[in-house]
Amino acid sequence: IKGDSGHWVEANIFRRFVSCNDTMEDLYNNTTEPILRHKKYLCEHGNGIHPRTARNGKFLNTECFKAYLSLLETDKLHVIKSRGINEENCTQDLVDIDITSSKNLKCDICAKSYQSELQQKVEAFSSLVHLYYKLEHEYEIPDSNADKHEQVYAVSR
Repeated sequence: IKGDSGHWVEANIFRRFVSCNDTMEDLYNNTTEPILRHKKYLCEHGNGIHPRTARNGKFLNTECFKAYLSLLETDKLHVIKSRGINEENCTQDLVDIDITSSKNLKCDICAKSYQSELQQKVEAFSSLVHLYYKLEHEYEIPDSNADKHEQVYAVSR
């Protein structure tokens, strides 16, 4: 959807929901708190979510997000009614804070810090690759057109 800012949702709850293998009763039975508790993912500055945390979520367009909330609400009401709990005593909010691309998504302070941290890791990795070729092969670092067998790859988390 063009121009749609979308909504960030925490991935574990979303996966549990779409798996259809999880009754999620632990979330539905809690009648005092929202199901989607995103406030806890805000950074220490409270401006948005940390980039490392943002990777642990999913971005849904507004239409999908509304459908997700609607289905969560229907499921929660069904569980509440089946337990004989009065639905008026339940919290109506399904999400405690809405995180969109224009609101609460990122903290500039955390983003700069994370970018600096990654830059340091890239520089350290580049040095290690350089040393690897110097020590192991005793010749210059191959150019980008070298055989694929001569390339070194690493994954960092």
